[in-house]
Amino acid sequence: AVFHARALALREAKVDASDPALAATLINLAACREADGGYKEGEALKTRALAMYEAALPAEHHLVALARNALGETYRATGNFDRAQELFESASSVWLANGHPCAAAALSNLAQLKLQDGRSDEALL
Repeated sequence: AVFHARALALREAKVDASDPALAATLINLAACREADGGYKEGEALKTRALAMYEAALPAEHHLVALARNALGETYRATGNFDRAQELFESASSVWLANGHPCAAAALSNLAQLKLQDGRSDEALL
């Protein structure tokens, strides 16, 4: 996490705070924070990254879907299954429409979510 935090500080010193170039660094730092149990910080970082991508890119852009999927993982991990499902469905919709290989990851995350939420009948369709 130290290197991701340092990378973020370096990027923030060079670009505008709303520049989408920061978003990938934010998502990486969030993953590190969450690995240490820092889900609140991870959520805030991923939410910021998603907002950057949504402001700079079309809604159907693969990076917007990536940020939605990443934030969905946070919500799934913290038990906010409804919000996670919304984000996974949104990400998979974008990726499926564009034939993007990441669609499989979002669909897998959606199935895992349904299993965690006790909806195995839906997960195994």
